[in-house]
Amino acid sequence: QAGFRGIIVPDLPLEEIHNLEQDCAKAQIELILLVAPNTSEERMIKILQKSQGCVYLISSTGVTGMQFGPDHNIKEKIRVIQKNPQISLIVGFGISSREDIQLVESWGVDGIVMGSSFVRKLFESSTHEDLQSFQNYCHYVKESFLRKKA
Repeated sequence: QAGFRGIIVPDLPLEEIHNLEQDCAKAQIELILLVAPNTSEERMIKILQKSQGCVYLISSTGVTGMQFGPDHNIKEKIRVIQKNPQISLIVGFGISSREDIQLVESWGVDGIVMGSSFVRKLFESSTHEDLQSFQNYCHYVKESFLRKKA
């Protein structure tokens, strides 16, 4: 058992997902498709139609690990995606603080992605005390997001 239900493959154009989509189906792993801030509504609809159940909305343009600063049209993208109740919506890119988590949570999303934040915290964890701090950070993130879900 793999222990996860889906994968995110950055920079994979919709037009090139066929082979990976088939491999994921065989392995019973969901291919999570991405919607960027500059994705047109027409293309977003195509992505939603191909989605296997979850879409990752990138909150802003830029490079990974930057400060959180959601794009001006993020709420409109969320509105379009949420017209499809069978699709779970996760949002990520630059999310690192409790305030970031609470803002994204207020948009009614199903989950968040905090890749660079976790990698940075883990990289800083070279001693037992540091690992305890990383564990505390993981609990802090979980509690920040789940507090409102309960």
